[in-house]
Amino acid sequence: MVTRAMLGPTQALLGCLACRCYRDLDQEGVLFLVEESSSPERMQRHLRSDEFRLLLALMDLSGVPPAFKVHEVAKTADLDTVMAGLSYEQRKAGR
Repeated sequence: MVTRAMLGPTQALLGCLACRCYRDLDQEGVLFLVEESSSPERMQRHLRSDEFRLLLALMDLSGVPPAFKVHEVAKTADLDTVMAGLSYEQRKAGR
């Protein structure tokens, strides 16, 4: 698969924290590419890279207009945060 071959070079880029490709189980041929960068500047550099241009060209060949979303995350919580929220809700409910 072409997208798999592209993950390695993207993951090797300076500032790339993660690059993953997911397939939609409900819609045939729909893929989700999730990339995490160490900074907005590193992401912008990647968006101007030859690797990303190749990805765009491949998306053009699919015949389906791609959808892009860029999320800037200020904070990431872990399971402890979720559990603390659940405990708070349980206490509030009197359980």
